Amino acid sequence: MIKMTLEQHQIALYSKIKVAYNLLKAYKPKNDGTWKSYFEDDTKIESYKMLIVNYIVALLGNRKNDKCSFNLNYPSELADFRKNNADNVENLEVIRDKVYSHFDLDYVEKSKLMSYEFIEQCIEFISVIVEKINKEHNYWL
Repeated sequence: MIKMTLEQHQIALYSKIKVAYNLLKAYKPKNDGTWKSYFEDDTKIESYKMLIVNYIVALLGNRKNDKCSFNLNYPSELADFRKNNADNVENLEVIRDKVYSHFDLDYVEKSKLMSYEFIEQCIEFISVIVEKINKEHNYWL
């Protein structure tokens, strides 16, 4: 098993966010009118969203058990981002918590509030931190 540093874990999560986001943006539902295709489309879209939210919250988190958070190595940058986007970050955390506790209609409604613009803003912020990591540690991206 390969031992990874905190920074390498952060870069890996960023890469997973980018892949899931690109797949979500590129996904074209079948829309053939059958329940089977509806559930297949809905499952894929929800899965991409869940991965994106989970990994973004892992990187932007500031809870005691957030082991990959930028709070561990870039606390001031993260604090500024969280302060400037408090409502949106809180909404992402609620969505993530609901995924882990149970699925209900409240989760569905909350996940609809997640804007693609804010996700892109998070990805841009994360990419800036990942660039800093790369410059400081000379990791290959």
